[in-house]
Amino acid sequence: CVGCVWCLFFSVNLENTEKQINEQKEALENIISFWIEYQKHLDNILSLVNVLENEIKMSVEILIDMNSINIMEENVNKFQFKVDTAKQFLNKLESCIKNIKCIDSKSTLDNQAIKIKQKLESYQNSIDKCLERIKHLKEMKKEFNISFEKANKLIKELNNKLKSIETTQSAGKKSIQNSQSDLGIMKNLNKQLEESQQLVNDTVSKGECMYPDITMENRDEIRSKVKLLRLACENLNDECGNITKTIENILVQKSSFDESCNQIQNWLHETEEKFNECKKIKRNSIIDKKTPNTPNT
Repeated sequence: CVGCVWCLFFSVNLENTEKQINEQKEALENIISFWIEYQKHLDNILSLVNVLENEIKMSVEILIDMNSINIMEENVNKFQFKVDTAKQFLNKLESCIKNIKCIDSKSTLDNQAIKIKQKLESYQNSIDKCLERIKHLKEMKKEFNISFEKANKLIKELNNKLKSIETTQSAGKKSIQNSQSDLGIMKNLNKQLEESQQLVNDTVSKGECMYPDITMENRDEIRSKVKLLRLACENLNDECGNITKTIENILVQKSSFDESCNQIQNWLHETEEKFNECKKIKRNSIIDKKTPNTPNT
């Protein structure tokens, strides 16, 4: 009958409507669930991102104090941990967004995730550069200290050798005959002095390599150490030059003295020969006078 048909029709429609309602309800519940989860992860990541933004600017993108470089490295590693944690929250956030877009394809929540991802990439880049700078500075500081110690040690050794020669020269303990030996020693010291100057220049170069990334106070400390090293090297060079000149003057005086001695000895020898000749002539003259003349027969 017609009534049965209509009853069946309405029954099917009611069932379909109820099914649609349940599907819509489930979809809404899923969206609400995903949205709550999204908001939770968003709150977590935004709190971290905001803190990191200030920390990166104040503690990473700055000049490095070499006196507390280890502490800075520890802090940067802590920031790295925070960035890694934020990346984990971001992965969860992107998963929520993906689920929401499956239900609502027009959702623009992924725009927020993209901005956060760009910020985290920027922070990661700053951290990587800072850790690279720290590593480079540690290596350069080590090389600077080694070069400084080598130069300082060699300058002290040369200074002690120079003082030894200077003391014996001024005390007159060295004879003139040994001055030539001293001059040979001084020439060798001059070669070693050139080596010390190269070490000083190398130290300066290694110190200047650190300048762009370290504080003004650190630069002043390096300049002060290098200045003392240069001054010691310059003073040693001046002393070496003065003593070399002194020894050369002694050798010149010795040469002049020897020449004068030879002239005097030659004159004495010639005078003695002339004197002996005169004596011989005079003696022969006396003998001739004492000998009687033989009479003529």
